Amino acid sequence: MIEINKSYWKWIKVFFKFLGWPGSLAVFVILIVLLGAIFGPPKDPSIQILRDRLTYPMAQGNSGNFYILGADSLGRDLLCRIINGCRVSIIIGVLSVSVALCIGVPLGLIDGYFEGRWDITISSLANIQLSIPYLLFAIAIMASVGTGLFKVILVLGIARWAIFYRITRGEVLSIKNNEYIMAAESFGSSALRIVFRHLLPNIVPAVIVTTTFGIADAILAEAGLSYLGLGVPPSLSSWGLIVREGKDYITTAWWISSFGGLAIMLFVLSINVLGDRLRDFLDPQISRYKIKGRE
Repeated sequence: MIEINKSYWKWIKVFFKFLGWPGSLAVFVILIVLLGAIFGPPKDPSIQILRDRLTYPMAQGNSGNFYILGADSLGRDLLCRIINGCRVSIIIGVLSVSVALCIGVPLGLIDGYFEGRWDITISSLANIQLSIPYLLFAIAIMASVGTGLFKVILVLGIARWAIFYRITRGEVLSIKNNEYIMAAESFGSSALRIVFRHLLPNIVPAVIVTTTFGIADAILAEAGLSYLGLGVPPSLSSWGLIVREGKDYITTAWWISSFGGLAIMLFVLSINVLGDRLRDFLDPQISRYKIKGRE
């Protein structure tokens, strides 16, 4: 048990050394956002105190309430709205990428291993999908089906399945002719066993990195859709909605759009930095060299 704990902490230390200060700072920001999403704001972000509308940051309103990040046009606490918006962003980012992953990865595994006429058809559909700009595709669909949280999740997931498909298919094509795959086939292993026992574990690093960047893209896409009025309903405190509501007061109440946009920027940037470091950490050649050099 002691040896397991020592090995466990050793790999944690190696991982954070490999992340460096940018990656460690990114992990810190992500953890803060996750804690905000789990525990929520200290008070109800929907409470409106019109006497305190457009109160400056770090100032006390007419009602006696103190506002760290100021109040919006309806007298709602901006800090509480931003903390509550963490939940919306994380839910949309994680679930939409999960939808894309559940569609793209199985299709990529099957097409990459078996190829044939089915592979040509799905690859053509994926190429058509990738030829359409991601956000433009989402805007067109949301304009047709209307707004809603689950609609945004489903549309953003469908809009990204082709990326997971291409990544998975490319990885499978690059390793399917390796000797251990051919050995498994010669021993009579079924195609299902080869796909899930030998191919799937080898594409996990690429899928993890793609998932990380996909969550950041989904959060940005949701913010863009909400800013255009095509995302989540106004009853939810989305970061994109906060930026949209503040645009009419940008000259008199700059903090509404500024802090909402800053929350989006910091969280998305942190996810991208973490994804970039994970890509290097999960690469066998890079990680082996750096881990040996730091031991």
